[in-house]
Amino acid sequence: MPSKWTRKVAAPIVAAATVALFATGAGTAAAADNVLSVKAARKLAQKLEAKQREERSLKFTSLGRPHRRSSRRIDFPYKDRSTRDVLCKAKIVVVQSGGDRSADIRDVDCEGIPSELLAYEKVTRRMRHRVRGAGDEVRKSARDYDRSLEKCDDLVVPKGRRDEVNLLFKLGATRAFYSPIRGRLDDFNVALHDVDGQDPRMVRGVDAWDRTLVLFDELPNATKNSCKAVRNWAEEDFSSDSAPADFAELRVIRKQLKVQEDVLDETAGHMANGGVFPAIAKAFAPRGLQKLVGLGS
Repeated sequence: MPSKWTRKVAAPIVAAATVALFATGAGTAAAADNVLSVKAARKLAQKLEAKQREERSLKFTSLGRPHRRSSRRIDFPYKDRSTRDVLCKAKIVVVQSGGDRSADIRDVDCEGIPSELLAYEKVTRRMRHRVRGAGDEVRKSARDYDRSLEKCDDLVVPKGRRDEVNLLFKLGATRAFYSPIRGRLDDFNVALHDVDGQDPRMVRGVDAWDRTLVLFDELPNATKNSCKAVRNWAEEDFSSDSAPADFAELRVIRKQLKVQEDVLDETAGHMANGGVFPAIAKAFAPRGLQKLVGLGS
């Protein structure tokens, strides 16, 4: 279904959401200091945000980081999504004047979320649920891999081979993360293509998932047990002829995985900015999935 459909059909709903957002009364509070503090401003902005949830039918609200405009004014980016999938963006402006502080909503812009983006949200939500369900398996895979590396703690690696050994270890960790959820990601990839979207940034993200899974499949067998591969290599005095993998090829794979991760992070940000639930948008990217299952920082 074309993405324009949502915007066209939702026009009256969008107009109503805009009016409702403008109509919400401003919050007020007494001021004790001459300079408006971020803490005081955030408290008043959160109060106004809560009022939106109370008075309007919303799926979620989001209050952004403060931006100080002067000693007496602080702005907060704000957005919310209605139960009818209308995304409203605005800013909450907190101003201190005399002995009072006040907060109101300005620069309101509401649009229906494109049906295409809602379709991507649906398939990503399903994948996120399935990956989270595999959390124990993923964490066990990561723990087992970390333990396997302990057998290489006492291994003396020549200086000229350390970068190659570290590269093999890093890609082994990549395999340990993806292996338990590979089938789920295959299903996700198929579902992404079934959306048949036209949004260039989403299409780029779908292509990045294609490339990521292909790159995973190109990982050599040595990454299944990196430490064992390195110990076997050590028995051959780290000779080039006995190398466990083509390290030039591994460097390309590592670099391209990083490129695709960056693209997927950008796509996740695009989804969040377009009104997709923040937690679901984050799960579109590998880094978000790692956090979902308790890995990564």
